[in-house]
Amino acid sequence: MSHAFANGTGYGIGAAIDNELTIYFPVKATDYLIEPSVLVFSRTEKRTDTNTSQNNDLEVKEIGIGIFKNAAVYDKIFIYYGARAGYTEKNP
Repeated sequence: MSHAFANGTGYGIGAAIDNELTIYFPVKATDYLIEPSVLVFSRTEKRTDTNTSQNNDLEVKEIGIGIFKNAAVYDKIFIYYGARAGYTEKNP
């Protein structure tokens, strides 16, 4: 946790890795967490049937934002709740 977060406001960076990489850029205010995110993913799949073999390229781009309310449960325990929305573009 950064010193800025301890004072009630601050910025951060985070990542989620699960077959792709999503990068999060949380901005924490006193009562809210605003979290923009970016995902870029690409892979090539090889499909083979009895007579042919074909490579399929898949590329996914996504940009999103989450807005969460901060609720204190106990001394240093908090719950964030809210919504996340985004735009995804796929190129098959």
